[in-house]
Amino acid sequence: MTTWTWDDVNTALQQGTVAQSIQWDENYGSMENPEESKVVGQMRYAPVPSYGDPVSHYGGSSLGIPTSSKNKEAAFLFIQWATSKDIQLRGVGKGSSPTRMSVYTVQELRDKYPSFAATDEAAATTGWRPRIPEWDDMVETLALEINSVVAGAKDVKSALDTSAAKVDELLKSGGYK
Repeated sequence: MTTWTWDDVNTALQQGTVAQSIQWDENYGSMENPEESKVVGQMRYAPVPSYGDPVSHYGGSSLGIPTSSKNKEAAFLFIQWATSKDIQLRGVGKGSSPTRMSVYTVQELRDKYPSFAATDEAAATTGWRPRIPEWDDMVETLALEINSVVAGAKDVKSALDTSAAKVDELLKSGGYK
């Protein structure tokens, strides 16, 4: 469905009404939770297929401290707590993706969550999103243009040409050549 959110897709997967999807790895727990899912033990996980260079990437949800923060020390302490191994272990399967590779090595969790093997495979060949302020606007530009193709409002070439022009404009305005 062209109007579904990530949550809608996740629910459809849990109910077994769709066969496959590209999802973030924090959704694995809900697939294997018998209180939420009709497909427990039936799901298989794999990195996103590619035709050349890997397409898995780092750079989703992150923790940071704004330079304008009035509580930098407290924010830093929170980040240390939130990313500690104990807290990471408690979040597994509850909508949280571990940020520590050591959490992915816990055998009990590997047995419970078969998605961990796919996460290992993806992590071995992943790359970072560009770390530039314009990135979010670039992604939004491309997403809107792709959605216009899916909705039948534009053809692929037109949407990609528009995306390329807008991204070039964003990069030039950011001082990139």
